[in-house]
Amino acid sequence: MDIVQLTVAGIDFDAAHIVSWHPKCKRLHGHTYNVEVKVEGEVDSLTSMVIDFGIVKDIASQTADMFDHRLLIDAQYVLEESKSIKVPRLLTIYDTDLEAVVPLPGEATVEVITHYFLQVFLRKLFSRVTSATYARIKAVTVTISEGNAKSASRRFETSPQKTVQTELPLEKPKAVR
Repeated sequence: MDIVQLTVAGIDFDAAHIVSWHPKCKRLHGHTYNVEVKVEGEVDSLTSMVIDFGIVKDIASQTADMFDHRLLIDAQYVLEESKSIKVPRLLTIYDTDLEAVVPLPGEATVEVITHYFLQVFLRKLFSRVTSATYARIKAVTVTISEGNAKSASRRFETSPQKTVQTELPLEKPKAVR
């Protein structure tokens, strides 16, 4: 069984973020984030493809659009009832358009942004492809660059036992010690 890796790159989004504990990044600021998606899998004998590049690019672009020109921030700082954002001792924004906010499952580091992007991407991908295509896909890796030479990658390995519904809750990434 030969495994082939497809790569879709050249997708980007602009967003603001804040990392409340970081000396420099606790100031509200923004980046142009560059996204690369890699899909590894077996080549289909009928189509000679793992998956159509167009599908991967379309879903990656749709996911990037969800982040584009938005504020990426830890969900704990978003106060939906008052339509405000409050980061203790750093920032308070009242009566804001919460559509312009992406609440993340942790501080808005490139690691957490990549983790969340991958989860959203996978839900969209696996709701769109056939079960035969799902069976051929062995892994999906998302890499997000935050400026020059700074990036984070997250990888999801598929298996017949894993499903997106049971294996991909939109949760905090697990810390590595």
